[in-house]
Amino acid sequence: MTGIFKADDVFQMAMHLEQVGQSFYQDIAQAASVQEVAELCTRLAAMEAEHYKLFQRMREEMVRPIEIRHLGVDERAFIDALLADKVALDIEQAKQLAAQGKLAPVLDMAIQMEKDSVLFYSGMLSAVSETDAESINKIIAEEKSHVRELVSAKQDLK
Repeated sequence: MTGIFKADDVFQMAMHLEQVGQSFYQDIAQAASVQEVAELCTRLAAMEAEHYKLFQRMREEMVRPIEIRHLGVDERAFIDALLADKVALDIEQAKQLAAQGKLAPVLDMAIQMEKDSVLFYSGMLSAVSETDAESINKIIAEEKSHVRELVSAKQDLK
């Protein structure tokens, strides 16, 4: 079965999402009035940057040669609409919470963002071939590890 998307398309989406997440965390770190919040968000932004590099390596190391193509304007608009619906960020609210030093709600937003990413990629599994699904499952595993790290950070607040 061929899918609507190729693994390469999903890797491009994953890399884009990591850039969005990195900006999200950087913006919160800059808005934070409490050093602990700023430090955590700076660390989370760095994690997103590392995930970007990891997904880029995974994309390059796929077992079979990949046909690299850049998504067209219409495809990018479609994907952006999908991502906006599935991985919504209220950056202004997050900035306000960070400025007030409210770390737990910021972490809740981050956890939700990462969980939404997992759900998005899980949904993408039906839009790729069975061969490409293995690569998408690797992305899902990485996102789940990020959820665990955030949950652990929130538990450390207590």
